[in-house]
Amino acid sequence: MSRLCPAIDIFDANRRARVQAEQNAGQVWQDTVLRRLTDRKLQPLADEERRFLQALVAYDVAIDCVLHELTNY
Repeated sequence: MSRLCPAIDIFDANRRARVQAEQNAGQVWQDTVLRRLTDRKLQPLADEERRFLQALVAYDVAIDCVLHELTNY
């Protein structure tokens, strides 16, 4: 019995260490996958925002041209 108790304790410690390592690896994997999925979802929004800002600048330039033409009359 004296050798069995330390063996059970060692087995239990190894099990806890394995479970903790699996949880850590799972968290890293989940963070990586979540970040990639989030980036994929946000990239089209960033592209749309960039196109919107470019169109807004072009609209401002067109209004400036019209105002310039009107002040010439």
